[in-house]
Amino acid sequence: MSDDKSGTLTGQRLGTYQLREKIGQGGMGAVYKARDLSLDRVAAVKVLPAALAADKVYVQRFVREARAIAKLSHRNLVHIYHVGQRDGLYYFAMEFVSGRTLRQQLAATGPLGVEEFLRVAGQVLSALGRIHSIGVTHRDVKSANVIVEAGTGRAVLTDFGLAKEQKSEPGAPEGLTAAGVVLGTPEYMSPEQAEGRPADARSDLYSFGVMAYEMLAGQVPFRAPSALAVLRKHVEAPPPPLAGIRPGLPPALEAAVMRLLAKKPDERHRSAAALAADLVRVGHTPELAELAASELGPTERTIVGPGLGAASTTSRTVPVAGPASPTAATVPAGSAPGQTREFGARRGLLIAAAAAAGVLILILGLALGLRGCRHGAHGKPNNGGEIVQPPPPPPPPPPTKPDPRARILVLPDKSRHPVLLLGWDGSLARVKDQADGREKLVEIGPGAALELPPETATR
Repeated sequence: MSDDKSGTLTGQRLGTYQLREKIGQGGMGAVYKARDLSLDRVAAVKVLPAALAADKVYVQRFVREARAIAKLSHRNLVHIYHVGQRDGLYYFAMEFVSGRTLRQQLAATGPLGVEEFLRVAGQVLSALGRIHSIGVTHRDVKSANVIVEAGTGRAVLTDFGLAKEQKSEPGAPEGLTAAGVVLGTPEYMSPEQAEGRPADARSDLYSFGVMAYEMLAGQVPFRAPSALAVLRKHVEAPPPPLAGIRPGLPPALEAAVMRLLAKKPDERHRSAAALAADLVRVGHTPELAELAASELGPTERTIVGPGLGAASTTSRTVPVAGPASPTAATVPAGSAPGQTREFGARRGLLIAAAAAAGVLILILGLALGLRGCRHGAHGKPNNGGEIVQPPPPPPPPPPTKPDPRARILVLPDKSRHPVLLLGWDGSLARVKDQADGREKLVEIGPGAALELPPETATR
């Protein structure tokens, strides 16, 4: 069976997969829509070109990485079903995602809005964080390898043909990179990939930065007539500022993207979670909040930033995974996680100020009362010598009814904070902190609770 460049494999069988229609072609092989005859389901099958299938080192690494990815279960990673070979052709079968690539979407609709960018970025970063957690680098992150599922908007990271373990076994061959062969897509390659140097997760983040730039600006940062000229720009040229192409972006968002495009890996975000911790301050998505929580310490897992579509500042407390009981604190927007003790300190200052004001009012009241007593209980004479009775005191104000929304937020560290319960979003309580007047999202997990105030509970 010969290599396929023109769709000649259409109608053929590879294992249990009947190839129905060629739906894609790239440097790493052709992709077919196929029918899994054994399970009666639609699948996508990628057939490696003969040039790569003949390289035993590459095939060995490719099969090992495909099997590693196949063990993962993540909604934003394409699921790999099977890896096999027939008549010298290597192929793998994977989940078929109905939709169009992010690159096709950008070509059709132009740059994404900030909210849509954060939604897609959060999902892709979540997928990258998952594969990095098992020590695998994707090495070909680009908009053409992200499929946006029709109907759901789910972003799925695909194409692990270049994936590589970050730490190989002792004595294991390094494969094509060590042989001086540069693999990847020039417009998205990191400087270390362009120079044939070892690439780790930070290289994927550089490629993600190129894709993020593309999502916001409608174009990649580096373009040139030849692949070699593009690679040279990645190594030597600074990227054009986003503000010059797309004015009005949140400064924190532009800074995060430009940091991803740093030439030196040490100057980029160290992980997908670290990047998520920056992006979540621009706007919340579930994926960004969950990923950013894994970057923070066990007593500092509060994600701060404006919710998508909301004008006010909110915060979300994320429960800590693991056997240890979770603790949480509230961090004001723009503060570092280490400032989590400020919540109690501010509340104590407010209470002390209120007590001082109460004492002052009491003293003034006593002084005015003594002054009134000097004029006698029956009034004082006016200019005509008549006794004028003082006006009766005003009736006392009606008793103030307690706000039915009033609650006491009890955090896992046993601290108690007065709040107003504004509503619920699943397990997330939307509350207004009565100490600083800010609205926040708090997940009521183990060790946390919303209690009625004592004066309400006893009614």
